[in-house]
Amino acid sequence: MVMMLTTSIVLLAGVATSAAASCNTKLLKSCVPALTTGVTPTAECCSNVKAQQSCLCQFAKNPAYARYVGSPNTRRTIAACGVSPLHCS
Repeated sequence: MVMMLTTSIVLLAGVATSAAASCNTKLLKSCVPALTTGVTPTAECCSNVKAQQSCLCQFAKNPAYARYVGSPNTRRTIAACGVSPLHCS
């Protein structure tokens, strides 16, 4: 599971070019510990989550990543970083 999540986050980097120009999923690599284990996210992770906030729903709508973006650890990480919960339509 951890390996799949890590691989998925790294693979998200490929989505960045086909996503909005400002989306850079490579930045989310700093969040892997928080996303995989639920530990408190680092300041770097939170900074990157905030920078990618407008991309999170786009990532959540991608079937390859939806289960990771919607996971309890991801929701905790987003909340711990002070980002509003995802409300994707």
